[in-house]
Amino acid sequence: MRGLVVTLAIVGIFTACGGSGESARTPSGGRASCASDSDCVVVTKTGCCSACPDTPRAIPSNVFEQQKNRCAAVECAPASDRIECPRVNGPEGYVAVCKERTCEAVKRSGG
Repeated sequence: MRGLVVTLAIVGIFTACGGSGESARTPSGGRASCASDSDCVVVTKTGCCSACPDTPRAIPSNVFEQQKNRCAAVECAPASDRIECPRVNGPEGYVAVCKERTCEAVKRSGG
């Protein structure tokens, strides 16, 4: 009886913490990052003090907000004028979508 109570308690805690259910995982088994397109945003900056833009990619909106808040407290040194940034597409050519519970940057269709 005691073992059953412990098992039920563990299952209850596991379920309450969101540890169960297929909706919390991507098809590959990773943790889901979105439920809809509005949960995602296209970014080109990967760090607080990045000197050059990155290839556009999509991240969860809440992660973007966390990064923005964290970077607001960081004082970055001025970028060197000797840095030559590689040419990358701008974020305006992409849209963030939630595909299989993962944020993805997709090229906008022209038209």
